Amino acid sequence: MIELGRGPLLALGLAWTTTGCSGKVDTRGGNAGSSAAAPASGGSIHASGGAGVADSPGESGGSTSRAGANSGGVGAIGVAGAPSNTGGVFSDDFDPLLVPTNGWVDGTENALGIQGVISGYADATSNLSLIADFKGSHTCISGTAAKIDQASIPCQTHMFTPPTTDCYGEFWGAAIELNLNQPVDPVTMQAGTPMAFDATALKGFSFELTGDTLPPPKSLRFQVEDASTVFCNIPSIKLRLGINVVLFSELVSECFRSPVPTAPTAQTAKSALLEISWHVLTNTSDVVPFDFCVSNIRALRW
Repeated sequence: MIELGRGPLLALGLAWTTTGCSGKVDTRGGNAGSSAAAPASGGSIHASGGAGVADSPGESGGSTSRAGANSGGVGAIGVAGAPSNTGGVFSDDFDPLLVPTNGWVDGTENALGIQGVISGYADATSNLSLIADFKGSHTCISGTAAKIDQASIPCQTHMFTPPTTDCYGEFWGAAIELNLNQPVDPVTMQAGTPMAFDATALKGFSFELTGDTLPPPKSLRFQVEDASTVFCNIPSIKLRLGINVVLFSELVSECFRSPVPTAPTAQTAKSALLEISWHVLTNTSDVVPFDFCVSNIRALRW
């Protein structure tokens, strides 16, 4: 049983169950790579999937030792892992802090009204080892992202876990995701279907990574997505322990290719974003262990 900590959300009493946490259903018909099971009632029902993972074979796993997780507080810009910044201190008023409580970010608690479920999920194989902790202010996942096994029965028979259509989608990895505009059904008091969020006032996001086993930069990506495209950080923008800052201009639609081709950036899609996520990538060489938390998530305004 995966421990998601998705109990009643805040004082609203939003119903949530932990069944079906092994994957998401792609209602947009775009991305492959989600595992078969539908999410729990009231959960995220759009998939970020594993789009683009097929272009990343050959990467190897690894781990980095780090301190334990924490959440909240004000983070300093300009530290290692934040190559796009020039120093200074985040302002709660100017760059709102997105604080999760029991797997839910409340739109009334940040100036931009960003609201939605924050949760962990994985492909069908990686899900077997996934432990997700979203109780209280925790936003943590641990486990092992499966090796892309091209000799496996699904890859040999092409009997993939729906809606997956290829081997790389069958073994796409694991992720933490945050929906940006998810309403609450006033009747059922459940989290409803995620909607598009207008992020034109933003230039990107910052966040802190902590934990015992952070995947190496080549096996960890920050992503944003709209209704049809996943955008992720280019290889020169490496995610590390501590505060990371990633701009929309540094997120491209084909970041998994090597070399990265000229491709649209997230600047072209930020007027209708659905979610942000932290994706542990799989590869054809080895499994990728992970044990990390995300905290101090901020929406960065111009």
